[in-house]
Amino acid sequence: MSVPYKQQGIALITVLMILAIMVTVASTMTGRMTSSLLRTEELITQTKFIGTGKLRLNSAE
Repeated sequence: MSVPYKQQGIALITVLMILAIMVTVASTMTGRMTSSLLRTEELITQTKFIGTGKLRLNSAE
């Protein structure tokens, strides 16, 4: 059974469109995860500084 060339072209375009959507979604997810990790790292750093400052204050008293 032979598939006409026009149908093959439409199938190829459909697959490429789905692939483009998948790549866009994956890229967005990666960007959001990266920014979330950077925020978490900043919060951990701030918490360490706050904890260190409190320890110094308590030991000075």
